Amino acid sequence: MDRIQEPDIRWILKETHYGEEIMRPYDPQIFARPNTLVQKAKNEGFHNFRELMTTGVAVNELIPNLLPSEGIAFLAGTQKHGKSYLAIDLAIAVASGGLWLGKFKPAPGVVLYLDQEARKGCVQRRIQWLAKGRGIDEAKLDAIQDRLQYAHRLSFNLYDGDTGQLRNAIERWKPRLVIIDSFIRVFGGNDERSNNQINQALWPLLEMSEKYGCLFLFLDHMTKPYGKQGARQRGGGDKGAIAETTLSINKRGNKITLKAEEMRDGKPERPVTVALKIDEKRGLATLLPTGKASDAPNGPEYARTLDALEVNEGPINREVIKAKTKAMRGMQRGILRVFEDRLESGYYSQAANSGTGKAGRKARFYERNTNSSAA
Repeated sequence: MDRIQEPDIRWILKETHYGEEIMRPYDPQIFARPNTLVQKAKNEGFHNFRELMTTGVAVNELIPNLLPSEGIAFLAGTQKHGKSYLAIDLAIAVASGGLWLGKFKPAPGVVLYLDQEARKGCVQRRIQWLAKGRGIDEAKLDAIQDRLQYAHRLSFNLYDGDTGQLRNAIERWKPRLVIIDSFIRVFGGNDERSNNQINQALWPLLEMSEKYGCLFLFLDHMTKPYGKQGARQRGGGDKGAIAETTLSINKRGNKITLKAEEMRDGKPERPVTVALKIDEKRGLATLLPTGKASDAPNGPEYARTLDALEVNEGPINREVIKAKTKAMRGMQRGILRVFEDRLESGYYSQAANSGTGKAGRKARFYERNTNSSAA
């Protein structure tokens, strides 16, 4: 190949990374390798009007209208308000393919949970509790055991750019979601209120997120619970400017309300309230929507109807539900969808573990009689 004479033309190496073609700056040593595809690019990094209008834009979300598939997001709340429980439940939902908070369906994939704050063993115990509350046992772990990777106090510092261990972990496991508890433990700057320091710490993560196709979710703190005067996320305002999504939580008793404070694109989901139930004696915990009806993906009206069906005798399955809802026509499909979503997410198992009285008996009835009903 002839030597390039024009000094204003840069050569770009085209490589494959995780199955996707990406552009790399020209490196003479790499260029010397055989079978390397090289192309000229006079306008590196720029796209003209035609390219902008004719190139498709893929919009991928981890959870529609709540969490994007890439970038930076925050889950913020005051101390002891359940942030780690919600984050762990999200990690298990992504890793296992179930629902988050009994309501949201995230895209499945590998999760890195980087515990920088809690004492050793605390988060592990909560993972065990919430997984058991979903009915995840040894048999089910065989297929998903590598999808959740946990590390206690991994050594990295965002402000100083010391992210080698973080990058190595991402390159090894190729996660869809990286949860970091908490931001202040890995920030590394001396002034969380400084937007300059916030930018220096977070902007490199945006490049990392785009390169590896993952979302960084930081647990963070609020000055006060949301809804109260003066409540805001702690630190510089550029946290919110850089983040794709900021979620905030408020806890009253065992009820936790999750709200999307900010979203860069789209209309955020309405606030959802879940009940955190912990049974230390049995070693399990659940996070399920409050109220009698489940806010399953097809809407509460379908869930309410399903809850009202008579299930005191005989097994309940798709055929039984079809027969009982034959006269309902348009609602029948929605009711069946809610039923199958509940089975897939382990809703009935969770409710049976934590429920009491009629609701608990009803859930246990479902659990005994729906082993093959989703087939």
